[in-house]
Amino acid sequence: MKVKQCRMCGKLFQSLGNPICPECVDLMDQQFREVRDYLYRHPNADIAEIVKETGVSERSILQFLREERLSLMNTSANVGIRCEQCGKPISSGKLCVDCKERLSKMFESKLEPKASEKPASTGSDTMSYQGRRHFDNNTR
Repeated sequence: MKVKQCRMCGKLFQSLGNPICPECVDLMDQQFREVRDYLYRHPNADIAEIVKETGVSERSILQFLREERLSLMNTSANVGIRCEQCGKPISSGKLCVDCKERLSKMFESKLEPKASEKPASTGSDTMSYQGRRHFDNNTR
């Protein structure tokens, strides 16, 4: 385990990779539940209203949107959530649908083996498991 400084509160803690200490993770989860519950009761609320009524910071709400834990209903009234690639307003996450699709196609084309690299076909597209057999005590 590494000792890290919490990105939110600055406290030192032992981490397995998370940049936020366990106390701040609990606080963020509590804030998320408050925002989620408020949105269930007020589905058309905007960010400013949510901040005012829940006390959760705009920064935290924007983080929930980037993590896709929340999604905006109206991207035209968007406050700061834009595709990191093209800048188009988005409802959640980091990329718009078009940029996600373009990125996905790019990865697929890089991962597909070229015709000269494809293994010879055995004539069968089935799979099988050839591990150990398991026997009940009753079958011995």
